[in-house]
Parts: sequence; C-alpha cells; structure tokens
Amino acid sequence: MKISENKLLDLIQQPLTKLVVFDKIDSTMNYAQANAWSGHNLVMAESQTAGKGQHGHAFASPATGIYETIIVPAKTEFIKQPGMLTLGVGVCVRQAIKDVLDVETRLKWVNDIYYRQKKCGGILVETKSDSYNQIQNFVIGIGLNLMSNEQLKQVGAVSLVNDDNLKNELIAKIYDLVIKMVCQPDSKIIIREYQKYLIWKNQLVSILVNDNKIVGKITGISDDFQLRLVDEKKQEYLLTTEESQYLRIK
Repeated sequence: MKISENKLLDLIQQPLTKLVVFDKIDSTMNYAQANAWSGHNLVMAESQTAGKGQHGHAFASPATGIYETIIVPAKTEFIKQPGMLTLGVGVCVRQAIKDVLDVETRLKWVNDIYYRQKKCGGILVETKSDSYNQIQNFVIGIGLNLMSNEQLKQVGAVSLVNDDNLKNELIAKIYDLVIKMVCQPDSKIIIREYQKYLIWKNQLVSILVNDNKIVGKITGISDDFQLRLVDEKKQEYLLTTEESQYLRIK
C-alpha cells in the first residue's frame, strides 16, 4: 500500500501544520533541515536513496518500509535533558507498533527498535538552529522495516510484517503518539516505559569506553537518561549515547 496524503489527514488526530509526501527522496531528514518550519510537521517518503542513520551511518531505505520525519518546535525540557527526546520517541514507536500491528518489539539503547533479537528500525534526532545559532526545531527521523527485502537481509535487519496494508495507520499512530509526548513530556514515564522494554537488561554485554573493553550487565536507565552498566567488579558506569554504538551482547 502506498502512502496516501488524504488517508493520513483523516487518521492523524494531533495538530499538524504541514504534510509532505515524496515517492522518492535522498533523505527526509535532509529535506527537513533544508526548509523553514513552524508548528508540527510531517515529511514522508516511499523510499530514500541516502537514508541517514546514527553516527553518520547509512540507513537502508527500500520501498518496503516507513521513512517518517517529524519536525517540532524546540522545547526547554529536551534541550536541558539530552537523550530524553530520543528515548521518548522510542517508547512512542514501540507503542504504535503494538497498537497497529499487534507486534511486540523491544528498545536497544539509545535509538534502535528490535524484533526477534534483530534491528527492525531506528530513530535519529537532530536539531535545527536559526541564524543566531539558537535551537529552533527538533527534527525526528523514524525508519521501520515493514516487509522483507534482500537489502535488509544483507545488513542483518528484520521486517515486522508480511505486507504493508497498515502502513498509513502506523505512520499516523507514530505521529500522534510522538506529538502527544512532545507536548506533554514526563521524564518519569519515559524512563519507566523505556526500561520496561529495554533489550539485554540484566544480560552480559561488552562495550568500549575510552578504548577499554568493559564487560558487565545493563541494569537500567539513570534519571539523566544514561545507560547504567555494572561490571564484574560491581563498578557502575553511566554510558553516553556516543558510546552506544559499541554495545554488544556477549
């Protein structure tokens, strides 16, 4: 099923200033960064030729998935608490998948969605500043693998369903939950829900910190949205988002 602007406008319940849908584009994130925005906005594409992932990595974007960028005004709560927005979006995406597809997914700190122990989607949060270098907008990218594709198999990803008949419904549900969370952020609820679905919790993992390999167990999320890890000597580490790319299960 193709993305339908009319269908999305019927389904979306939260405030929406502008909706833009492309058949193909280099990146919905690039488009969002290149244009001026006010209010709450949604940019969609059937496929991307240069999808953006975390840490500058490419994000495979065949025409079998969802590529959704939500642009919202910057809020002080998220600026003061880095990581809160990314974790909050993760909670919203997981809930939307459950509500629409009735599929249980888990969250890999800090920005990945996992299904059956494999990545099925990712989240990328960027800021957009004005001419005075003041943060004006948050640009929230969400990519999900809906249907099986050879390109996804090559990068070890997994798809959520066998068909995409519910694509418009899932896009709208993600948008609604994200906008609701952005408008009424609650850090305690975000941490509670994220920890509930945190993958590899209480399992042995390894991670590189300052070029040193640390082996320990993930124990949860701190109040300032860092990952808690306790090593074999009972020493606790609070890991940053930059270190997350080196997190591996033992």
